[in-house]
Amino acid sequence: MMTIPAYASQIIARARSLADLPNSKFISNDDESDSINESWRDLYAKLLENDDDYYLTETTLTTGTAVTGTDCEYLITLPTDYFRLRYLDYQVSGNLWEPVPKFPLSMKDYSPGSPYYRIKNGTLWVIWSGLSGTGTLKIGYYPTPAFVTAQATDLAYGTSYTPATFANIAYPVYVTRLNAGCYVYGGNDIRAESIDNNTVAAPVSLLSTAGTRTNLVYYKGYLYWLEGGDIYRAPTDLVSALTPATVVTAGVVSSFAIFGDLIYFCDATDINTCTLAGASITSIMTGTGSWICKTGTQVYYLSGTDLMRVGSATVVLAGASACVTDGTYLFALVSGTLYRLTLSSTYTVSAQESMRTDVASIGPYYGSRIPVITNQGQTFLAISSTADYEFDYPSNLVPEIMAYQMAIDFRAKQKGDTAELKERLAGLAARFAINIKRDDYKPTRIQNVMDHSAWGVR
Repeated sequence: MMTIPAYASQIIARARSLADLPNSKFISNDDESDSINESWRDLYAKLLENDDDYYLTETTLTTGTAVTGTDCEYLITLPTDYFRLRYLDYQVSGNLWEPVPKFPLSMKDYSPGSPYYRIKNGTLWVIWSGLSGTGTLKIGYYPTPAFVTAQATDLAYGTSYTPATFANIAYPVYVTRLNAGCYVYGGNDIRAESIDNNTVAAPVSLLSTAGTRTNLVYYKGYLYWLEGGDIYRAPTDLVSALTPATVVTAGVVSSFAIFGDLIYFCDATDINTCTLAGASITSIMTGTGSWICKTGTQVYYLSGTDLMRVGSATVVLAGASACVTDGTYLFALVSGTLYRLTLSSTYTVSAQESMRTDVASIGPYYGSRIPVITNQGQTFLAISSTADYEFDYPSNLVPEIMAYQMAIDFRAKQKGDTAELKERLAGLAARFAINIKRDDYKPTRIQNVMDHSAWGVR
């Protein structure tokens, strides 16, 4: 049995195992996403139907819009994540609150001395002669069920190396084409391995001439790298030998990245941009840095170990050793842990989620994956950049029920027999119905159960 907390990827793996399809490509990522989200929405609805307040959210509403032509009718914007109302109170005075009842339609033209409510076109419809345009209401509601995402299975490269030789792998890169991993071996040899072409046990050398090569990047059919302070590139099929050509010949380039058909690079005095061919070099900031990332319309970089934003002296995140981006999120490596950073509208970190621990180095984001080299594990992985949703409802039956429901979906897609899975699911649902009560300290109440008759049949 899975334990709480349980992650979406664990539930999917369990569902595949129950359906006897652990590695089948017949079940696609879309199938997994659709099934786990449908399963969660079903379960979430049953939790709410049975008076469970684990996901209850409370906030105050202090603004309202008077309905034209009336003296006591108001439409108030609901929270953006509103899904279902649990209760509504109004402030009488100080900390004294009273419940707001729901009015029947026959009252809609009344002018009551205390508030009444209904939900109208996704807004809170309040009638109350005492609201006076604005007032304080306290709402308890259930938020919209989260959209569940799961991390895809890691892709492993560098599997042919021994622990002693693995340390020679640096500057990891992931390429969607051929599911390939590229890297610099021994400081100069650019190598590639393909899972699709089965070369992970026999790396292909693409360039091994003399020269120290760093900062490997793949972009639109080309490999780019730094060598002797210049930026080089070569077209690649990830099999044939590279034919390098210089792009930026400043001789003092310390790092670079590519976003939106522009190269962003740091030299001795500035952070600059240029075309992919090295033309139209333009300074965007005076100062040096590394690990340049363009997220949305903003450019970020590392100044030492401080994550900074071009145009601001405020430190976004301290203690980072590397940073990459998918264009929406920043991914920062801090003390061996890779974090996904959510940025607020004021460009500060509003959320910091751990993606992977034991990370020694990372490479540029590409194809929904981030290449990482682990430390103690000594592995080169291309990991999914998608956050693995965490289910924290305090019952181990929740992930089990979801896994069985998903297994039924998977088995049904293959026209397989689902009877045994449905029987097991019904048993889990019955146990969950008994344990769902949120008020265990109170005497047992009649009908405090869940209807599980439809479980397993969607």
